[in-house]
Amino acid sequence: MTPDRELLVGLLKSAPQVRNEMWRLDPALGTKAAADSSEALERFGTRDAGVRLYELANLWLIIAAEHIHGVGVLIEDQRSWTAMFPLIRSSMELCGGILWLVNEALFEDRAARAAVAILDGAERRLENEAYVGRGSSAYLAAKTERDELVALFRTEFGNASLSPASVRGILMPAPTAFLTDLASRRNDFSKWKGLYGHLCGMGCHPSTGLGSLMRQLDPTKAQLSISDDQLESYMNACLHPFLLALGAVGGAMGWDRTLFDAFHQHTLEVLS
Repeated sequence: MTPDRELLVGLLKSAPQVRNEMWRLDPALGTKAAADSSEALERFGTRDAGVRLYELANLWLIIAAEHIHGVGVLIEDQRSWTAMFPLIRSSMELCGGILWLVNEALFEDRAARAAVAILDGAERRLENEAYVGRGSSAYLAAKTERDELVALFRTEFGNASLSPASVRGILMPAPTAFLTDLASRRNDFSKWKGLYGHLCGMGCHPSTGLGSLMRQLDPTKAQLSISDDQLESYMNACLHPFLLALGAVGGAMGWDRTLFDAFHQHTLEVLS
């Protein structure tokens, strides 16, 4: 069944609102996040390692939802189909990263994964600021932040290093690895792995998909077009990872599932 484009746009643009209305700051009693917070307190003397894990997962979820909203805006506009490729790709990577963080079995591994993601981000920021100048205030602030994080994670985990960032021997995977890992764990995700590779090429190196782009050129309008079948494939690859990630974070935090279940059902109806 071909998705109704008006319904699809509304679905995509509602992603941030659904996440925002589900969101609660503190985890519910008896949830995975509450247990992680208590275990962090027992192990490290503070709840920080448990709290930052879900703060990071929620940050990635916010960005993924905004990217999905952006895809809806572009489809509604109908003038720039290729602009949605990097947004879909990024949302898939972010959702894969969320599942990499939240679904790991052991708390110490979940906490270390969050730590290495934060440390890797701090190191990358420092590398970027070095181009501005190693004596600049921005560089010095980034270096202070990076060094403080290394010291903190060494205290918490006993092992943290740089170049590349590592905590308890855990390295930050490349974004592609999130999707590869997810495809290996879930049979229903493997069907989107090939499309992800296509999006990587189309989003970053359009010349690799030149033949496909030529077939999509509408000479009467001097612009690219997209078929209903293609659009359905892109939207499945965009929305289903988001549902998995939203469900994982919401389940771990104990968010009310009413909105999630409604969004999930509406997604299935629009894409069925």
